[in-house]
Amino acid sequence: MKNFFLVLLAAVGLLGCSKNDLPDYNVLGGLRVLAVKAASPELSPGDVTTVTPVVSDIAGAGRVLSYTATGCPDPGVGLGATPSCEGSPMSVTLGTGTFVPTAPSFTQIAPSFTVTIPSELLDTRSPLDQFNGITYLITYDVRAVNGEMVSTFKRLIVSSATSKPQKNLNPTLSGVLGAGAPLVALPATTTSLMVDGDLSASVQSYEVLIATGGSKTLLETLITTWFLSDGGLNHFRTVGGDVINFTPPDVLPTVHSVVLVAVMRDGRGGEDFWIGSF
Repeated sequence: MKNFFLVLLAAVGLLGCSKNDLPDYNVLGGLRVLAVKAASPELSPGDVTTVTPVVSDIAGAGRVLSYTATGCPDPGVGLGATPSCEGSPMSVTLGTGTFVPTAPSFTQIAPSFTVTIPSELLDTRSPLDQFNGITYLITYDVRAVNGEMVSTFKRLIVSSATSKPQKNLNPTLSGVLGAGAPLVALPATTTSLMVDGDLSASVQSYEVLIATGGSKTLLETLITTWFLSDGGLNHFRTVGGDVINFTPPDVLPTVHSVVLVAVMRDGRGGEDFWIGSF
């Protein structure tokens, strides 16, 4: 199963690049799932949350897409297991349906679905697992009428309601700034971009228990991945409030808008996104 989401374990060196040498992952055109945001990225057993995907299908130009979302206890994706609920006795269908990405961006929020965490999920787990949390797997498949399909997954953190009442929250991405002002139109020349939001409030410190005893306090790192359909970026990923440079295309596309998407993640399942269409 091809996973279109990169698991970010640490900040990596940012490579200078234009659209032509951006990683294929960051260039929009074909059918893509760009984000899978849960309203609550960390939950207790029995909790319910809403999940909202972001799908791009610029080359599809408005074709009908169908989706299936499935949930199950994590089979061990972090240890190398296939991110799939197939064969799991606790697999449940979370949502199915169809939708049509609309012009001119053909990139949008797809239909949301709800997830209910099994109330017994932590019953046999150790106190360490109950506090640090285990993961509940969501798989999300999107298919086009010609049979093309993309699949991705998201892992929700499930921790004890009593030993760990304070849960992780999503970071807040209010928008994108172009040359210091809200980006509301396509820049005419190369322009500096950065995420807009109260980053200090979005960065959370959190405690984890250690298997050998005791605990330690860690601090989140907010990493934003940038996607674009046309033009160029000198970086494809930024950390915190780092700046990138966007260069508009020499010739504007005629069949779709110029699309720019920013997806911010905190490394613990929390995320937010911004979609620009110009």
